[in-house]
Parts: sequence; C-alpha cells; structure tokens
Amino acid sequence: MPSNKSGQTPALRTPPLGSRMRDATLCRPRSHCIGLSRAPLGCFRYAMPRPETWINHSGMLHRTWLSITLPIGVLACAGGLLWWPSPWPASYLAALNLVLYLTFGVGLLLSWSFDRSRVFFLLLILLLTAIGLAWLGAFQPRTGPQARIFYACLCLFAPFAIFGLGITNERGILTRHGLLRWLLIAVLVGLTLALTATENRAAVRYFEFVYVSFTQTPLTPLPQRAVLMFLLAGAGLIGRSLYKNSLQEVPMLAALLGLGLALHAYPDTKSMAVMLTASALILILGVLQESYHMAFLDELTGLPGRRALRAQTLKLGERYAIAMLDVDHFKKFNDTYGHDAGDQVLRLVAAQMARATGGGKAFRYGGEEFTLVFPGRRAEESLPFLEALRQSIAQTPFVLRDKDRPKQKPPADSPRTNRSQNTAKQSVSVTVSIGVAEPADDLATPDTVIKAADAALYRAKNNGRNQVSL
Repeated sequence: MPSNKSGQTPALRTPPLGSRMRDATLCRPRSHCIGLSRAPLGCFRYAMPRPETWINHSGMLHRTWLSITLPIGVLACAGGLLWWPSPWPASYLAALNLVLYLTFGVGLLLSWSFDRSRVFFLLLILLLTAIGLAWLGAFQPRTGPQARIFYACLCLFAPFAIFGLGITNERGILTRHGLLRWLLIAVLVGLTLALTATENRAAVRYFEFVYVSFTQTPLTPLPQRAVLMFLLAGAGLIGRSLYKNSLQEVPMLAALLGLGLALHAYPDTKSMAVMLTASALILILGVLQESYHMAFLDELTGLPGRRALRAQTLKLGERYAIAMLDVDHFKKFNDTYGHDAGDQVLRLVAAQMARATGGGKAFRYGGEEFTLVFPGRRAEESLPFLEALRQSIAQTPFVLRDKDRPKQKPPADSPRTNRSQNTAKQSVSVTVSIGVAEPADDLATPDTVIKAADAALYRAKNNGRNQVSL
C-alpha cells in the first residue's frame, strides 16, 4: 500500500470534517470522473482536472488539436487550389489525375500494412467513387436516365457504405468480418451497374425524390436522399467518436466531407480530383498519426513512452537533469485492491506529472516507474519542482468506493442513497519516491544518468520513501 513520509503503511482513514468539502470536490458526479461508469466496484475514483488546468496538459492538447486541425487544414488547402485564378492547363489536369491514383495506392498499401481495415475499406470506397465519376463523363447525354441513375447511386451508396464502416470496429481485411465488407462493397457496385443498365425511370424517381421543394436553384446537385445519407454517416462518426472518446473518426469525418464536396462539384473534373485527393491524403495522415501514437505514447496513461524518452535524450545538450519516479508500495496496493484500482493510481500520477512545472517533460518508463527530463537545468535546480510534484501527489486523496455500490445510481430518496450519504467514505494516500541525477565526468551519456537517477530513487526508498533524493 502507498506510504506516508515516515515509511509507515497508512490505514484506511475517514477524512476529517474540515477536509470533507475538499474530498467532495474531488468526488464529483460520475460524468466528471475518469472510468466511473465502467470501473469495478471497490476501486478508487478521482476527478478530472478543472478546465482552467487543462491548458497545462500541453502534450495532450497538442495531439488533440493536431488531430482536429490537420484534416481541416488539408481541406482548406484543397479549397485554396480550386480558387486558382487562371484555368489549369491540360498537362496539370493529367498530372492531378496521376497524383490522385498514386495517393490512393499509397493509402491502400499503408492501411493494409498497418492493418487499419476501416481506413482501407474507406479508401477503397473513395477510389471506386473516383473511378465512377471518371466513367460518368462517358455517358451521353449526361442528363439522360443512365447518367442520372449512376450519379444518384454514387451519391447514395458511398455514404451508406461509409456509415456501415463508421459504426463498426477494426475487424481485419481478410478475416470473416473483412470478407463481409468486401461482399457489401461488391453488392453495392453490382446494384449500381444493374440499375444503370436497365435505365429504370422508377429508380430515377426514387433516387431523386424531393422532400423539400425549392423555388430557386437547389443548393447542391446531390439528391436529397443522398444528402440525408451523408448527414446520417456524419452523425454516426461523431456519435462513435463521442462514445469511444476517440479522435480516430475525425479523419474519416473529414474524408466524408471531402467526398461530398467532390460529388457536389460534378462535372468539374479539377474540383472532383482535388477533393478526392485531399480526402485520401487526410486518411493517410490519420493512419500515420495513429501509428505514431501507438509507437510513442503509453496507452494507459497517455504519456510518451520509453521510445519517446530515448528520442528525447538524443536531443539533450550538456546541461540537463533526469528524475526517476516510482509509486510507493504499488505491488502491495495492486494485490490488495486489484489491478483496475492500480491503473487509476497510475493515471492520476501521470496526470500530475503532465502538469509538472519547471520545464519537466514526463514519460512513462515502465510499470509503476516514470521519468521526468529537465532540459537546460541542473539537478539542484529541479529539486523544488520535484518536491512540489511529490507533495501534489501525496495531497491528492483517493476515495474508496463501497463494494456494495450499485452500478446504476439509485433515486435520491431511496434508502440506499440516504444510507450512503450518512456513511463516511474511506480514503487512502498515494505517495511517490523520486531520484534525480545530472551529467558528470563518470555520467557522460543519458543512459548512465538514468541509471544514476534510478540509484538515487532506491536511496529515497531505503530512507523511508515519499521523498526526493539527489
């Protein structure tokens, strides 16, 4: 179990009366806490940082804003190309078509290599749409039944397929679920060709059904049923992103928007090619960004991992300090309260480290060990910031949830609620030990400095834990 500064193992304690208001602030409703709705009974809960402290999570904010602004930036650049004042020469258009198909080829190879099945099938749908739009120019006349049915099928079936991909998980490309997706795409392609070949006017009336009549020219040539399907696909991607608390759907949502703009631009060949290329590029960047996160970020805590630490040490100069941090009695804590509660402790420690002052950059080293790198600072200069971090973690209470706590919150007037309000909550303290070192004559490389900091860490543990050792 985590210890206090004297090294003794603290018992479960009832918060003093004067601290109950502070603990009540930390134990907000479950919508404001991490992992409450799915956390097992008997684990600890802690509050998300208040909005005014989010700005300190510079790494997390940087990744979040990059995931959102990068697709928007690509679409904005594509829109800027379309505002080119002079008409494009034929050679430019030929080169643009070549870039279009090369981009799709690269995207399909990357998504196949990284086993990103959703992106692979989405790229395949966009590629088939690009081929369909190029083939659509061969229809004569362009306003005839065949052309109208083919265009309506592209506008309706493409977002329908994206909607199906958007609400499902990664299932592989050549697996049983992957083969079902291949079959769905083949059925949609066959249905499009069959309806186009029959020149069925009933199909034209169905696809071009008007829900709202406009006295003037419609805002878009897309059939209104297709517009509804695009909105449904977008809502599905947004809903999944919110439910999963993930940004992986943002590139797919931007690609969906690019597809809609490409279909809206028909028969402008330049606009269609630019928007489809932008959509494919957005998906490629999404795959690369996700792969980077998987390689360099720790999934549990969200901190950069050991590989990122090694990359950071390569950029250090001659003046720096490295601190190693370890959660006290973490193994005993895991054995007593379970690994889920232990994961919550690691998340809290990581959140506190992400807000460390003094220019320290936090990394998860492995297990219950973390690393802080202070570029441009000596070890003695980093001691006040490490001490402030230690105190911040030690002063953050963990409230033990009752083991008989129901999964669903009971009504406010129920006996269980009244009993729980009259029962004092139990809490424990979590402490950490920290060791710090800097380069010296016998510590010429970052690896040796890390070993020296690790040795200082164990001196802190041997001296009673919950302290910083130089």
